[in-house]
Amino acid sequence: MENALTRDQEISLLLIKKISEPNICKDIIFLKNEMEKEETYKYHYERWETIASKYFKAIDGKFRHISYVQDGEVYYLNKDVETDFYKETGISHQVKDIIHQLICLPDKSQRVYTDSSYGILAEGIMHEMKQ
Repeated sequence: MENALTRDQEISLLLIKKISEPNICKDIIFLKNEMEKEETYKYHYERWETIASKYFKAIDGKFRHISYVQDGEVYYLNKDVETDFYKETGISHQVKDIIHQLICLPDKSQRVYTDSSYGILAEGIMHEMKQ
């Protein structure tokens, strides 16, 4: 069975054809990798700053959960008061919280029941947000 070359190995072979000095080729690949790491870090840092800061700003206020379901039958739907997180991600911070609550439920049978009622609630919230 053959193993495929890594990206760096492929680049190294191409560089060796153009520059017949292996040390220079290694330096070029090292610099390329360092630049990619730096770009990746900057991208993820920027996304953390924009998305996370807007989420925490949204949940920091007193109107964190303004939509809810009562007894699995009556739904109270309201838009997010703070909409920056929604504008950045296209999802309501209330829906994100609902997903987190469902994940944390220890009892699977309770999760199935809650998931169906929360699913309706989440759809309603997203419908309100799009209005």
